[in-house]
Amino acid sequence: MRGGVIVAALVLGFGCARVVKPWNRPTPGRGVEDTAMLAPSARPFCADVFLLTLAEIARGDADGEVVAVEGVPKANVRCTELKCPDDACCNECSGEYVLEHEGSDGGMHLLLHLDGMGSCSGWDCNLECQPFGWKPTTRYRFVGLNSFTSQNGVATSRFLVDRVCSAPP
Repeated sequence: MRGGVIVAALVLGFGCARVVKPWNRPTPGRGVEDTAMLAPSARPFCADVFLLTLAEIARGDADGEVVAVEGVPKANVRCTELKCPDDACCNECSGEYVLEHEGSDGGMHLLLHLDGMGSCSGWDCNLECQPFGWKPTTRYRFVGLNSFTSQNGVATSRFLVDRVCSAPP
């Protein structure tokens, strides 16, 4: 009988392990909002490949090719949707950087994933994103391998980043 109680206690203990308890609740306070990454100039370091616009990538141009694209990275973050007691911080978050193109000109909407270019993690009250921060404002030129797919009017590109440069003004 005593062995069964111990096993039940262990099972219940492991089942509750992911619950954020008051003594291990994350400290509120988000990470850096915007960090301008020190990057070399695009002219000498990223000018050896063809520069495409996000609209051209959304059309499917240069699928499977190494190209360059410019834009301000955006933190694309997803969090669990648990109901937090007392507005406590209990939702885990993760994400990556993307470039987005709205298809308002009749073209397709594009979500270009900047693979290998940092990530975001933390909780809904203290998200940390590296290297650009969780709300970047600086424009960069990204050079990498473009892998394009399109479904139901939405284009997606996995862009395996090889190098990053500051975009020319």
